[in-house]
Amino acid sequence: AGRALGTGDELAAWVRRHAGPCAAADLCATAVAAIAEVVAETVNTHDVADVVVAGGGTRNRTLLGSLGRGLEPRVVALGAGGIPPEAREAAAMAVLGGLSADGVPITLPAVTGRRATTPRVTADVTS
Repeated sequence: AGRALGTGDELAAWVRRHAGPCAAADLCATAVAAIAEVVAETVNTHDVADVVVAGGGTRNRTLLGSLGRGLEPRVVALGAGGIPPEAREAAAMAVLGGLSADGVPITLPAVTGRRATTPRVTADVTS
């Protein structure tokens, strides 16, 4: 379906291509149920206290309801914790910046390709 652009019609073309004899509403309901089931199967195998959801899915009442029924942990919208969903990237960057300023590594060699013997320099923040 591609990345959501916030226009609200991201899946319309995909539904038209794949619906076949199914009603679009049935196809969408099946997709939501499948997503919720896969998430629940994955999360429920771990010791998780809360599942925090963010992004456009937080406005999908059907998806949130399906997640709530299938998940053992509590489902909480990111905004309930005091961080508006629109500010999540900014909040994450602030946390990473604070950790980096305190000398806490914020990158992983397995992700960045850095060798363990290479000095870590994430950022130099000066005033």
